[in-house]
Amino acid sequence: MQIIAITTIMIMETANINNKTKLDERSKKCFKKSYHRLSDKFQLDENQRMIFDAFFKEVMIRMHSLSSPEIQRDLNQRFCEIAGIKDPFELEKRIFNDLAMKLTDEWKPKLLVSKNPFDMALRLAIAGNIIDYGANHEFDVYKTIEKVMVESFAINHSQQLK
Repeated sequence: MQIIAITTIMIMETANINNKTKLDERSKKCFKKSYHRLSDKFQLDENQRMIFDAFFKEVMIRMHSLSSPEIQRDLNQRFCEIAGIKDPFELEKRIFNDLAMKLTDEWKPKLLVSKNPFDMALRLAIAGNIIDYGANHEFDVYKTIEKVMVESFAINHSQQLK
């Protein structure tokens, strides 16, 4: 599973370096939708929502000088301060960490005997990227794994990554 985690980190870092200034209106809408959902989840009152919305607007003004993870970090820190929480996804993380451990037990033996363990690990890392509580609150990890194991890559730079 370490290969999977390292591969995921490498993919994310490469994307962040190459796309630092390529955030667009879709990203802004995604952030807005995520924090609207969180505001409902934690039952923020009108004043808390107004404070966060003002901060959100400030961050969106700086949006093109920040990477997506930097924007997410800033928004998340301020949201947690306003909501008085440590982690808005604590429960989800616990649930999906348990699932990841179960999947590790299931896939590690397959990975060890695979004809191409790198490709399999890469595909599992890609499937794992569906776990994103902010952008997508409903997803099926098992169906995603099934699909990614048989689909061709739209763009395949896996050899360069390797």
